[in-house]
Amino acid sequence: MAPTGSDVATTPDAEVLHSTQDPRAFDPPRPALLDPDYQRVVAEISELARLRENWDSYGANPIDSQARANAVTLVTMVATHVPKRVPPPIVGPSTAGGVVLRWEPRDLEVVVTVLSRGGEYYVAERHTDRVLEEGEVGRPEAFVARVSEFLAH
Repeated sequence: MAPTGSDVATTPDAEVLHSTQDPRAFDPPRPALLDPDYQRVVAEISELARLRENWDSYGANPIDSQARANAVTLVTMVATHVPKRVPPPIVGPSTAGGVVLRWEPRDLEVVVTVLSRGGEYYVAERHTDRVLEEGEVGRPEAFVARVSEFLAH
């Protein structure tokens, strides 16, 4: 189960993830250096813009353009820091208006919920659901370096 709210430990890097891109006109970059699987992930993140308020019929928020921009930033950074043998993440919406990125390397599950300002993550063993680490996203560079250690596991 993903940590939420006060269950999330804060990282020493208190700088919150946010993009300088204008959130009203989100057009995700498609870096030519990303492999095709990660380019597909960027396209899937962009497609989340189609979800409108109440997309789950339980009052879910639409997916925030800033959250999508932040997710593209993280995916692009992860794609350049993890070995090619790590499959790209599964992309999904968060009812809070964010983007969920889920990697499943070997026996682990790395789940990141990216919001318009920051986000949270957890790393768990897939077959036991034992949480190995959880926290806030914080500075993107430090976060990606930390998560890459688990993805390369």
